[in-house]
Amino acid sequence: MLGKKLEESEASCEGYREQHKTLAADLKKAEDKIMTLAEERYGALKEVEGLKAKIVELEGKLQESAGAAVV
Repeated sequence: MLGKKLEESEASCEGYREQHKTLAADLKKAEDKIMTLAEERYGALKEVEGLKAKIVELEGKLQESAGAAVV
């Protein structure tokens, strides 16, 4: 009887070990995905900043052109 309980406990423990291993691997994948998404977000934000600067520059040129055409 005690041997059977020991076997059940060992099997249960092995199941938990496998589950832990799977969860740890899933967590690592999720962390890697978060890092990738953070890098992509950072790149997109830098691109937006550059585009905003370009818009300001072009608006300034447009105003200069409009001012020169009025004079």
